[in-house]
Amino acid sequence: FRLVRVHVFIPKEQGLTADSLVQAIRAGHCFIGFDLFGDTSGFSFIAENATGTKIQGDEIGLEGTKLKIEVPVESRIVLFKDGNVHFDETGVSTRVYDVAERGVYRVEAYLPRLGRPVGEQPWIISNPIYVR
Repeated sequence: FRLVRVHVFIPKEQGLTADSLVQAIRAGHCFIGFDLFGDTSGFSFIAENATGTKIQGDEIGLEGTKLKIEVPVESRIVLFKDGNVHFDETGVSTRVYDVAERGVYRVEAYLPRLGRPVGEQPWIISNPIYVR
């Protein structure tokens, strides 16, 4: 009903098949979007360093790692590290974070401009990226 969606990342070269869908979900290459609040297409949470780019569900080494967060519209972005709030910023659509510590990082995005109680509920919930 276009209320809540699981957005799954499947490499273009694989194409959408039952196997590629199950593999992507098992790998954590997906996020939850509460699209009844607004279209969550375009959300991105990646980690980059000299070894390459990783997406939600992946592991990456610590050295030189940056986390990049993009949301379709200005929102409140909350980055969690090991289950605790690491930063919380409102009114942004893009954020780059230099990682200084190993941990499990994930993102939630909110739409505070929708007012209470809707703006206090998560709009986007990412899967984690593991920085080892």
